[in-house]
Amino acid sequence: MNKEQYKYIQSHQALWQQQGFDYQFAVFLCELMSCSLHDKVIYEREDDIVIEEVSGLTKLIQVKHTYKENENITNSSSDIWKTLDNWYDWIYNYNANGKELNKIELYIITNKHNDNKNELLTAIENVQRGNAETQLLKEVITKLLKLESCKDFCNELLAHEERISPFLMKIKVIEKENPFEDMYERLQARSLKGYDVSNAFEQIIGRMIKLKTNYKGKELSFTVEEFMDQFRDILQKLLLKELTPIEDDDFHIPNNYGSSVMVKQLLSIDAIEENNDQDIELITAYKNYYCYLNSLDAYMVREHIITETTEKQLDSKFIDEWKLIQRRVYRGCKDEESEIKDRGFKCYTTTMEKEINLNGTKISKPFSSGWYLNLSNQESPLVFWRKDWNEYCKR
Repeated sequence: MNKEQYKYIQSHQALWQQQGFDYQFAVFLCELMSCSLHDKVIYEREDDIVIEEVSGLTKLIQVKHTYKENENITNSSSDIWKTLDNWYDWIYNYNANGKELNKIELYIITNKHNDNKNELLTAIENVQRGNAETQLLKEVITKLLKLESCKDFCNELLAHEERISPFLMKIKVIEKENPFEDMYERLQARSLKGYDVSNAFEQIIGRMIKLKTNYKGKELSFTVEEFMDQFRDILQKLLLKELTPIEDDDFHIPNNYGSSVMVKQLLSIDAIEENNDQDIELITAYKNYYCYLNSLDAYMVREHIITETTEKQLDSKFIDEWKLIQRRVYRGCKDEESEIKDRGFKCYTTTMEKEINLNGTKISKPFSSGWYLNLSNQESPLVFWRKDWNEYCKR
């Protein structure tokens, strides 16, 4: 983060906190900006923040914040022991709401520093990194028995030694000095290099404060996709760059390619030869189609730029442009098979050259070509090259 961005964060932070956007809620928003598209992020349910991943993994996040500068987590930090005790109780006495232990991860996110002051957390980290054996955990717990702040918790662990390693290995501590900076940098990564995202950042925080206020007494939760959909008007303004097609030469034409609607459409306008998997136009069509699949996977699942709602908007945009092309191509067309085929081929080739722009987001070839081919490949295609496709299918 450069000096101007840092200065902006520092000058606004007190205002956001005063409005109710505290450290915990900032961490909640950070997780919404970083999880996978279909993961669900929940505010204040079993813990401060809960993440239910589409993989089946559940993450419990306990947030620890201090206004003191350079405060450390120590052996005497009673809030840490209370957190560990609550997690232990939830897992072993309440059966983790039916969740298996191997599907649970436990996180402490804090602006405090560990700096080896809390011996158990330090031991856990050393074992996780492979710098120590699990036996160290029992040794540290036994040593900590003399401290009043953690005596009860340590006794409970030692009473069930077989649980020590499985439980403690689930715990991770993440130091996050300022979630507002993380949020800003994540937005910055979505925009062109050097583009000022301050206005978008303030709009998102403003809306989230309202959402938090309105959800009092209710569960505040979103899948990442739902969250992105809430802010798509803001986020898409940052997408001034084109969505670069992700091509892949390692693709294959399926053995049953002749049964696909896309291929049947191409055959109906003599764009390809029947039973010829070496046909150049067929190979090109499948290459473009796989480019569409690769690109959509990247921009929906991995980069979260396109949500399912945005995909539907783009579908409508593509279909509207295709209708204009088809209308022009078939103007004055006679109902003769040869002319319908010729004009159908022209509709197809013209559409394959079309690139789409939605709210400043450009879909370029062959991503755009593959998008059209996908629309043509539905059981009831949303795009077709012969104007009489529905009647043609009944022959």
